[in-house]
Amino acid sequence: MDADLSSSQQCYLDWTYDQKKLISIAPRIPCVLSIIGSGYIICNIINENKWSSSLCNRLMFGMSVCDMIGSFAQFFTTLPMPADAVVDGGPSIDKCYFGNLGNATACELQGFLIHSFTIAVPIYNASLCIFYLLYVRHDWDEQRLRKIEPLMHGFALYPMITAILIWNNGLFNPGITFCWIARYPLGCSQDGEVECVRGESTFITRWLAVAAPLAVSFITIIITMALLCLFVYQQDARIAAFRPEDQRNYECSRKVFWRACRYVGAYLLVWLPTIAYVVNTSSFGYDGFEFALFVFLIVPLQGALNAMIFSEDCLSCWYCRRSISRIFGISASDDDSVFDADVSVATAVETACVSAASA
Repeated sequence: MDADLSSSQQCYLDWTYDQKKLISIAPRIPCVLSIIGSGYIICNIINENKWSSSLCNRLMFGMSVCDMIGSFAQFFTTLPMPADAVVDGGPSIDKCYFGNLGNATACELQGFLIHSFTIAVPIYNASLCIFYLLYVRHDWDEQRLRKIEPLMHGFALYPMITAILIWNNGLFNPGITFCWIARYPLGCSQDGEVECVRGESTFITRWLAVAAPLAVSFITIIITMALLCLFVYQQDARIAAFRPEDQRNYECSRKVFWRACRYVGAYLLVWLPTIAYVVNTSSFGYDGFEFALFVFLIVPLQGALNAMIFSEDCLSCWYCRRSISRIFGISASDDDSVFDADVSVATAVETACVSAASA
């Protein structure tokens, strides 16, 4: 990445040393949480033999594998960036960044892993919503769902295909917090004082390789969730006329629907700020530190949030509340009774859903 450039002594980002240090170290904490969360889901599915029981579990497995690898690559933040590269035609990156000790190959590998697997997570989110729509609204069984499963996993390979092309065209370069699709030197422009050496076509590439799959995933999630909401609303209006066995199926549908809502909520929490940040930086040149720090702390949390939902976080909250009560010597008899009742209800509904799925 050596370049014979002008002698401007301005870094691309006018942040203090402490800010650069913070945005390099802080994102590693949510990365670790996400790796642990995704690892929990993977181990749970494998150890309890849930792989063959439901397409939902296989989609969650694929999403968790992608999130774990993407979070692992993000964990290194600025470390893989070449120490001898330059910024905006001026000083070397080690004077503008914190902790960069890598080389060009390490930087490109980090960019490849982040793009291939992190962008695949929202695609799996969209596939999960399609599963919930077909299972709840259209009453598809596992055998019928298996026929479209290869397409769902195939769509998640799109980021890896584009990542291979991006790598071959030299578009994985040092960014703000990690290596990804960026021009080199960072801050260069074909029409500006500093000419780009690599990554001239990043604008078009970002739209095709990043914005397109994110937009399709977002639209798919919104449409499927709207149809699910409409279905549940219509079921609510007719519940009084249900027979007992129909009411059981209705309770199962509501349980699956609300779990889908929680997964979508986790997706929106992670990706809406990310999309807003990418648009602001790419189209309007935004370089604010606070919003950037918030986004880089949120992006790796997808795995941790998924693990909370996967492990029935509502029951975990009751368990934590009961444990805290016991630690501080507070009477927990009421909490215990409610907790036990909640477990019984959840177990009964889960059993009914499993029975309905296998019917």
